[in-house]
Amino acid sequence: MRTLTTAIIFAVVVWVPRVQAQGTVLLNNYDSRNGIYQDRPWPAQAGTFVEILGGPANDALVPLLNTDGSGPIFQIQASGVQALGPGSGSFFNVGQAFVPSLAPGQLGWFRLFAWFGAPTWGAAQDRDVASWFQTVGNPEQPAPLMVPWALDLFIPEPSPGALAALALATTALWRRSRSLRKPSSR
Repeated sequence: MRTLTTAIIFAVVVWVPRVQAQGTVLLNNYDSRNGIYQDRPWPAQAGTFVEILGGPANDALVPLLNTDGSGPIFQIQASGVQALGPGSGSFFNVGQAFVPSLAPGQLGWFRLFAWFGAPTWGAAQDRDVASWFQTVGNPEQPAPLMVPWALDLFIPEPSPGALAALALATTALWRRSRSLRKPSSR
């Protein structure tokens, strides 16, 4: 019993101040009013994936879990599609998160990944990313994520190799059609 009491006192004295001193952010893009689009003006559809990374430096980012322990990958819900009105894009709200290695009021770096059509950002063709820095709040007053711009999950342009193949095929067809139209010189 005495060991249990000592362990509880130790946890309260050591662990609770660390939680209280942890920098905190809201995991949503409503506050910034910058939506996510499939391709403007069309909003990203329900099921679009988002992942938020945060940390003390741009090269020290970690995926953020919400305070319930879920994440780090979340999905836009149907209620988040054009949630701020027509043309506003899509929004997510998945609670709040502690940002490791940051105390309240400190400056932190953040990165928001958004993608559709694949289970991972790296495998998706429709994807975008935003990076920024901002101060963090505390557990009682978490700082809103101030996503600096709207994200567009557009389909990327064809690769240079695909464009070169298309150019060669078009040139070959053009030359063939010219040779067929040439009058014979008899």
